[in-house]
Amino acid sequence: MERFGHDVRLKYWLADNKKNLDPDREYIPELYINSELEPPKASREVKRALNNFEVQLDFEFNKRSIRPGINLLKVQQNALKFLHDSDNFVVLATDKNLGPAIIEKDEYICKAQKDHLSEPSTYRQLTDAEATKIHEANEKELQTIVTENMKWIYGPQNDFFVESLKDVENKKLRTPIFYVLPKIHKTPWKTRPVISTISSVLSIASKWLDYQLQQLIHHVKSYIRDFTGKFSKESRK
Repeated sequence: MERFGHDVRLKYWLADNKKNLDPDREYIPELYINSELEPPKASREVKRALNNFEVQLDFEFNKRSIRPGINLLKVQQNALKFLHDSDNFVVLATDKNLGPAIIEKDEYICKAQKDHLSEPSTYRQLTDAEATKIHEANEKELQTIVTENMKWIYGPQNDFFVESLKDVENKKLRTPIFYVLPKIHKTPWKTRPVISTISSVLSIASKWLDYQLQQLIHHVKSYIRDFTGKFSKESRK
């Protein structure tokens, strides 16, 4: 209810302040960052409506005397609880989206080391100090590039970098995470390496670059449209 109330107050405030908004301002969904704007306190009318809604919602919820049934046997419930509480197993997705898999943690770590991390031509083990230094260097490089070119960046793209650099300065970004996906369709099975850069300094640059490339993609004769592999053909004009 707290988040719902926040959204209602924000929309109410924006609706009442449309004259202060620029209707011609460009909106780019791909570069949108959730606003941390805290709207003013709600009027008595809005506050009363929110309170009445919460009371009625609680009443309807508590009125239900029958709890949803569970279609699992007790032994199955116990097995799931055991796996959830255990630190000896890893439940993960599989390559090619072939469903979930479960593997012993030791085997998972061993497989990641054997298939990938022990290969010196591709991977190199870093100390915490080395990793931190590289991470900070990437942050500084992004800040430098954006600052030097900010005069060429307008509207939502400018807002995107301004808000993103705040996360850099406030140390809200994380280091990319390495993990593997088992290729269960292979015999013997192997693993696919994945490096997740979500919420990292690299994701800022890649998100903006992806948006720029999307503007150019329609100028090529053919391209892969999305992850489903559908092939799109367009004739050059």
